[in-house]
Amino acid sequence: MRYRTIVIIMFIGLATNLSAQADRKFNRKAMKALEDGKYNEAILNYQKALKANPEQAEYHNNLGHAHYRNENYELAAEDYLKFTDKPGVTKSEQFHNLGNAFLQAGDYDKSIQSYIEALKLDSESDDTKYNLSMAQAMLRQQQQQQQQQNQDQNKNQNKEQEQQKQDQDQDQEQEQEQEQQQDQQQQQQKELSKEDAERMLEALQKREEELQEDNKKKAKVHSRQPEKDW
Repeated sequence: MRYRTIVIIMFIGLATNLSAQADRKFNRKAMKALEDGKYNEAILNYQKALKANPEQAEYHNNLGHAHYRNENYELAAEDYLKFTDKPGVTKSEQFHNLGNAFLQAGDYDKSIQSYIEALKLDSESDDTKYNLSMAQAMLRQQQQQQQQQNQDQNKNQNKEQEQQKQDQDQDQEQEQEQEQQQDQQQQQQKELSKEDAERMLEALQKREEELQEDNKKKAKVHSRQPEKDW
């Protein structure tokens, strides 16, 4: 029983040692790939190193560098943040790098906060001061652009509303014109119908007069006396 216990302990120790060797191996490969500009390869090896040894916080920092070089700034910020959140990591450089990642990602508020944390640890860092002023300037520019966009959007909305009102007024005018035209047509039809009726009545009266005149002529012909037979 004791023999089995010793074997297990030795096996665990060996596995731990192999794991440590594996993560260092992946870390070296990642560093070499990073130097050669093979950023995707570096990222893959740093991820393998972290999988082999999740407790090695430095790998998060290195992975952040690889993502940053590969212009994946949001992912770089995530890895830098994981590193700075680890107990005992309080270097101003880490917050400076985190600020850079947020700055490149366009998250100027978080970038400014990160630079301020870096300056709390190293108030003499000219690089951090310069980047902080840049982040603040870009934030102001972003706010101005957003304000201008809002103003332009409001102008466009007002123009659309005015155009809609003009279209509605135009539609109403067209409807009124159509109604007036319809009324005029109906009135004209009524007038035409009245004229037609009067013409028909006149024609009937004229025809009646003609018939009466014909009847009178016929009556005169029949009432004439026969001549004497001498």
